Parts: sequence; C-alpha cells; structure tokens
Amino acid sequence: MDGAHPSREVCFWAQIARTVSRFSWPPIDGVDPIWTGRGFDLAGRPCSVLDYEAGESGWSDELTRFHEDAAGAGTHPIDVASRRHARAALRRHLRADDGTLVLLEAGCSSGFLLRELVRDWPGSLIIGSDYIPDPLYRLANRMPGLPLLRFDLVKCPLPSASVDAAVLLNVLEHIEDDRGAIEQVARVLKPSGVAVIEVPAGPGLYDAYDKYLHHYRRYRLRDVARLLERAGLRVAERSHLGFLIYPAFMLVKWRNRRLLDAPEDVQRAVVERGKPFLGICVGMQLMATRGVEYGIHAGLDWIQGDVVRIEPGPAHLKIPHMGWNELVDLKPHPLLAGIAARDHAYFVHSFQLKAARPETVLALTDYGGPITAAVGRDNLAGTQFHPEKSQATGLRLIANFLRWKP
Repeated sequence: MDGAHPSREVCFWAQIARTVSRFSWPPIDGVDPIWTGRGFDLAGRPCSVLDYEAGESGWSDELTRFHEDAAGAGTHPIDVASRRHARAALRRHLRADDGTLVLLEAGCSSGFLLRELVRDWPGSLIIGSDYIPDPLYRLANRMPGLPLLRFDLVKCPLPSASVDAAVLLNVLEHIEDDRGAIEQVARVLKPSGVAVIEVPAGPGLYDAYDKYLHHYRRYRLRDVARLLERAGLRVAERSHLGFLIYPAFMLVKWRNRRLLDAPEDVQRAVVERGKPFLGICVGMQLMATRGVEYGIHAGLDWIQGDVVRIEPGPAHLKIPHMGWNELVDLKPHPLLAGIAARDHAYFVHSFQLKAARPETVLALTDYGGPITAAVGRDNLAGTQFHPEKSQATGLRLIANFLRWKP
C-alpha cells in the first residue's frame, strides 16, 4: 500500500497470509499452488498470477488504457459512486467477527476496488480475478501481497462454497453466457454468502459506446433479478445507481445509437472524445461539490459549489419553488441557442446550487433572489428546471443538446 507505515504494512500482509494459507487453491496442470505471501509457488516456479487459461478475448491493452483514462485513475465520480455502493452493500450483509472472510472481485481490472476492500476487511482474504491477463500482471507488480487469478468466469475453477462474497461491477455485460457465469457465482458462494452485482441498464440504450467496449447487452432490472433467481440466488436488495442523471444519459445514448451502423473508425472517434453530459434538476445538483440536504453529502464536484436550501426571504415565498418562472442573465452557450431572456421554464425544487465560480452559471431565475437555473463547463451542463416539462423552451434545449458537439 503506497504511503503505508512500514510496520503496519508488515502486520497487514501477515494477517492476509494467515488467511490465504487456509484457502484451497485449484491445481494447475496437476500442481497445487502454494501461496508465499508475495505470489505463488508452482513446484518451485514463482508465479505472480495463477493463470487458468481463459483463452482469447476481444479485449485489448488499448481498450484497457481507454477505460482507465475514462475512469481517471479510479477517480471518475460514477466509478467512485459504484465502488462506494458496493462496499456499503458488503458492510450491510457481511459479518467479519473472526476476520477470516473470503472476498472475490471478478473483473478486478486495475485494482481500484481491491485496494478499498483491503482497507475495509483487514485480515480477510481478498482475491482479484479477471479474464484479461495484462492488467492482472501489472496489478501483481503494484500489489504483490494479493492473490490474483486469471480465469473465464463461466469456467470458474474455485472450489464450491468457498467464497463469502463476490463482487461483479459491470462484468456480466462482457460475458456472452451470462447465465453460465451467474451459475458459477452461485456455486462458489457459501450458503450465507452474498453477491454484489452491477450491470448497465436499459436494453434500448445499447449504442456505439457499448459496442466499442464489447458489451453483449444492457439489462432491465427485472431481467437481472430473474437471472439471479434461476441460479438459486435470492435478491436481497435492488437499486438504480445514477438514476437521477438517467434522463440526460438516456438522451446521449439515443443519439449514439445512430452510430451503430457507422464505420468502426467513426464509432471510435465518437466514443473516445469527451461526451456531452446533461444533468436535470437533482441531476444538476449532483454535479456540485457537496449538498446539505439532510446532512452533508459529497457530490460529483464537476461544478464547484454547494447545494443549499432555498430561503423564503422577506416575501415569505412558498417552498418548494414550483411552477413556471423566467430565465434571466443567459450567457452564450450552445444549449441555450434560440432561448431568450424572459422565456419561461418549469421548476420543482427546494434546494439550489450556489456556484463558487460565476463563469459556470449559464442562466438564473428569480425567486426571492437569484437562483441558478443552468450551469455548464467543457462538455458538462445542467439545468435546475425540467426541459421535459418546459414546452417550447425545453424542446429547444433538448434539440440543442442532441446537436451539441463540445
């Protein structure tokens, strides 16, 4: 662990080594692997990754680099939220009284979640696995104290009932036989084990980005639940991560669907450049640095500022601010083309975004004082009002968004 105190690091890896020694590692070519604390020993041959010959894949180092760049070294807000959601689910459903749990992350990629699991569950056995070899070997150099395995999840070599928890974040969509993969997850889980599974939603939103990243499909929530139940798993929780920014995301996906039949080089150019983003209402508020609604909560920090409650002021205006109101102080921006000062938009909100940088505020409205109505920078934009409820103004903004090429 980077920056760890040396004595703490030795103790930390010692705890893991004790747990690892009790795990039954699947043999390779008839040889039983032995964990050394910094890798494996295969009949006297050192091995940093146990490779169970997953076969060839359409994935490549180039796609891995693209994915890592897009994730911003693990700091992309959506990826951070995804990992946070998974870790919270594990804390709710697992008990580590004796510190000997076995946690498997399938599709561990660059190891961002693995590092956090190590901190969350000290002394437990954290196993990373993936189908792609190169990221695993790079990860082995950075985290030599963690067991790493390469295998095809549909042919998972791990023993039955050997894992307390399995985490699959955006993995199933990459597997053609997703039912077979889930059946293997169910097999390796202990009777009291849990699985945390995240998949991309909306089959109708499959676009050039999905195709470029070798996604076989997108999912409906009920279809995922049915897939899990058929494998003998019981669905304990279900949720929609990112639901509040879904309307804007949906518009982008619909636009990109038109590229599915375009030449590969055109699809790649669209996918790899900055994609337009539009947050609507609470979706815009999530773009802020933090919010203070029922506690202090970190936002995506795409637009610097805080989300605070609207004050009624001396006019004793009703909260929430609900209904039609005028847009004022509009700044030139492609999303606002054709929208004039005093045009009306429809609002429903009790909190407002107080931007720290005035240049990110694209429009205001007045409700006992100035209130941010729209924000934007680079390829990001957000509206406090609802374009889908704002008639001519909203239709104009949505049309502008679909044409926007930041």
